[in-house]
Amino acid sequence: MQELIEKSIVNCCYKEKYQKIFLENKIVQSPWMALKLMFGLLYSFFVYFFLLQEPQDADIITYVENTTLAWLLVDLGQGKCCLEIDGCKIKSFSSSAALKSFKMNFTRNPTEGGSIQTFYFNGVKITDRTLTMEIIFFFHTSSAHTKSHLYSNGLTDYIIDNNVTKLFPRP
Repeated sequence: MQELIEKSIVNCCYKEKYQKIFLENKIVQSPWMALKLMFGLLYSFFVYFFLLQEPQDADIITYVENTTLAWLLVDLGQGKCCLEIDGCKIKSFSSSAALKSFKMNFTRNPTEGGSIQTFYFNGVKITDRTLTMEIIFFFHTSSAHTKSHLYSNGLTDYIIDNNVTKLFPRP
């Protein structure tokens, strides 16, 4: 059976028939994006200097459960979960650090958010929660999330070509 969506990075260019949609979005969104950028910078400075705190276990668990990393969670029963990545080949541009593997075991707690029992990075146990969050965020933004974007253009083509109207944006 032929796959419905082509897994190809070549499929990332939009076709002529979508050009009008992209032009309309660019005209409508450009002024708002400039305002959003300025607001975002001001907000970031405010958060950095006045509100920033070290991440707690509940913050890290909430991040993992509410992003595309949730697909990788393994439920171990009794409220326990595991996030394990092995065989990774991601390297940092700014340092010589390389992400080969990490494993996080945690328990969910509906009232307190949960707690992390263990976190291993390349086989070494890490107890610093800031470093834990950095590693998870680095993996998520460098690998897991970007792979989901590779399929989006092929999926958009399929939806429009086959007139799947239930998935069209609402006017």
